[in-house]
Amino acid sequence: MEGDDSLSSDDEPLVRKVAKTKENVRCPSTPGCSKDSDARHAAPRHQSLEDLRENSPGSLYYSPSVIRPLLPPCPKKSNMKRKLGKAEILTNTPIKTEQLKKLNTSNAKVKKLPKEMMNKGKQTGARMKKQRKKNAIDTEKEETYCGLCGESYEEINGKPSEDWITCNRYQNWSHEACTAYEGKGTFTRMGKKCRDMRANWTEDMMEEALDLLKQGKSQRYVEEKCGIPRRTLRNHLLTGSCKRNLGVKSTMSKSQEEDGRRKKFFVLQISGYR
Repeated sequence: MEGDDSLSSDDEPLVRKVAKTKENVRCPSTPGCSKDSDARHAAPRHQSLEDLRENSPGSLYYSPSVIRPLLPPCPKKSNMKRKLGKAEILTNTPIKTEQLKKLNTSNAKVKKLPKEMMNKGKQTGARMKKQRKKNAIDTEKEETYCGLCGESYEEINGKPSEDWITCNRYQNWSHEACTAYEGKGTFTRMGKKCRDMRANWTEDMMEEALDLLKQGKSQRYVEEKCGIPRRTLRNHLLTGSCKRNLGVKSTMSKSQEEDGRRKKFFVLQISGYR
């Protein structure tokens, strides 16, 4: 074939080659300008703040001191001022004497009180203790009674066995349970109920009070009508001993005592004592 004859194994592929110039190509420049001037007028990478202000008229500039001003320095914690010394020669005789005086005053021991002063202090303390003991003995001798139920004041291990309260008007004491005090404000009672005297009531009055409680009357109503304080009535119901509350011997027979105990038990269930 004719086409096959035109191609042979000795033929090589064509390679595109570009001629390289050995001369340096210059960039176009304005007339009358040198290389140094071109470098100067080239756009700098970092512009100054004034140039930025001029080139960007729409933007505002604030310095860091305006955005976050510096904090004022903190005041000193201690206002102690050290005494300023003097530049002096310590070997001079007048300065030596001053230094010795300072050392003697700092090393001086505290003087002890004389024995007379110490003994006086002990005597005053002993006198105060004696006076306190006398006052305590006087208070023990004076027995106090409740102005409503007539029971005496008792202590257990140096503490009152029951809560007591005093009247602000007449300064008389009575059991807090005997009074109508609710725990708020001052306690003041009228003259008759606030006198320092024993309650004078009889067995008939107690039986009448028991009947009223059996009918469903309130404890305050029974106290005002019969003249028997609630505390005394409660003790009489719980203990069942007439000697403690009345102060006299009971004259009731055994049958009457049994009836009374039944009444007491029934009243206790109604009035809520148990």
